[in-house]
Amino acid sequence: MKVAFFLGALEKGGAESLVYDISRNHQSAPFESCCIFRKRGGYYNDFQKTGIPLFQVERKGSLIRYIHTLRRIIRQNGIDIVHSQTPSNTLICILVVLFTPIKIVTTLHGFSFATSSVWKRRLVYAFSKRIICVSNFEKDYYLDHWKLKTNDKFTVVHNGIDFSKLDKAPKPQDIPIKEDVLSIVMVGSFIPGRSQFFICTVLNELCKAGIPFHMYFAGRRDMTLPERYDKCVQYCTQHGLTENVHFLGQHPDIPALLSQMDLFLYASEHDTFGIAIIEAIAAGREGAESLHRFVQEGQSLTRGRNLREFYELDKINLAFTLDSYDKPARQEIQHDPLKLKSFEHDRLTFTEGRQQ
Repeated sequence: MKVAFFLGALEKGGAESLVYDISRNHQSAPFESCCIFRKRGGYYNDFQKTGIPLFQVERKGSLIRYIHTLRRIIRQNGIDIVHSQTPSNTLICILVVLFTPIKIVTTLHGFSFATSSVWKRRLVYAFSKRIICVSNFEKDYYLDHWKLKTNDKFTVVHNGIDFSKLDKAPKPQDIPIKEDVLSIVMVGSFIPGRSQFFICTVLNELCKAGIPFHMYFAGRRDMTLPERYDKCVQYCTQHGLTENVHFLGQHPDIPALLSQMDLFLYASEHDTFGIAIIEAIAAGREGAESLHRFVQEGQSLTRGRNLREFYELDKINLAFTLDSYDKPARQEIQHDPLKLKSFEHDRLTFTEGRQQ
């Protein structure tokens, strides 16, 4: 069996890191593999060192010519499975493998595709032999938003990393790490879904509180949305944080960088459990993450949390009856009368008012 991993640019992102780790261990894998990509990036030289075949096919000219080139490469190399890392690439793969026995596997690395047009979702679901989610939460989310009655094509494969690249990581020579202050790092490009700007505002509060720190942002400035990066730089300049906050760009050795940090921060709006978080945990860093997951209808991200809302004792009206002592209405247990004579659990769930 031979698998072709289909990627966009070989930048140092989460999906690319997964494929890179697989490629580094391809000799022990029970299948052959190759990688097809559109653009070179920060991972290109690393992928070359793995020894797997690399095919660069840039999307220039007409779509028909692009599809024909991909189809020729896949046929000449005896590919059995095309593994797409994004649903948009899956739509291209459908045209490439049409009327052939080659199968498509799609991995969903985020939540953004759930709100795409109906016909795109139907095509991805219909032509994918398997749809891989990286968490049970993500799987349930797509099953709900795609309104699927069966989940026979969905499977969960949790994100993972190759621990060998973290062993004996050298100290980065290009970063002046100061051991007497708190060293903080966030790994990730400045793209939609991540909230580096939110971290910048938190860093300003640390500075006001007189807490010594050095913050390192390891991530490239995305050329399609450069304002996300520029906004963070401008904010740090305006608030006098330039001596404490460092923008490293796309760092060549993330494991070495993590090995020198005290704290790993990751602010995200709709990421899954990202590769960068797993690498930080594996490197032994303390972690603080903010994954603002899509909340299911009728649910809340604040229920069950201590909102630290304190109410002053009413010193004027202290009278109470003994019958009311330790018996507020919100603590009353209620039962479903329809389940009293069944084997089902008859206790009703809390209402929103009883949870507050």
